[in-house]
Amino acid sequence: MAPIQINLAAIVAAKARARPGAVQHDITDSRAEGLLLRVGARGVIWQYRYKLKGKSIRFGLGGVDEWDPGDARKLAVKAKDLVRSGRLPYDAWLDAQRVEFGKKEAAPSPVVAGFWEWSGGR
Repeated sequence: MAPIQINLAAIVAAKARARPGAVQHDITDSRAEGLLLRVGARGVIWQYRYKLKGKSIRFGLGGVDEWDPGDARKLAVKAKDLVRSGRLPYDAWLDAQRVEFGKKEAAPSPVVAGFWEWSGGR
C-alpha cells in the first residue's frame, strides 16, 4: 500500500477493517519515516519500523487510542533519532515517552526523604 498521511479518518477506516478474520496489513505514514499502522484481526496499533544491519525491525508504540497521529509522528521522530544515535527503542524508553507526553504518571522515586542515624540503620 502506498504511503498516506494518516489522519483520524484513516484511523476510523482502519478500525472498521480490524475485525476477527481480517487480513493483517500495514498503512505507512507519508509524514514520518518509519511510522505505520498495523491493522489486523486483533486491532490497530502504531509501529515504528527501522533497519538494523540490513534487517527490518518493528517496534510497537501502542494502540491508536493511546496516540493521536501528531503525537505518533513526534514519537517516531524520537525513535528515529534514538536509532541514529546507535541506541534502540525498548519498553522502558517507551514508558518514559508516555510520561513525557502526559499519557502516564511518573513512577514514584524509590528514595525516601529524610535522614537516619547509623544505629537506626543497622
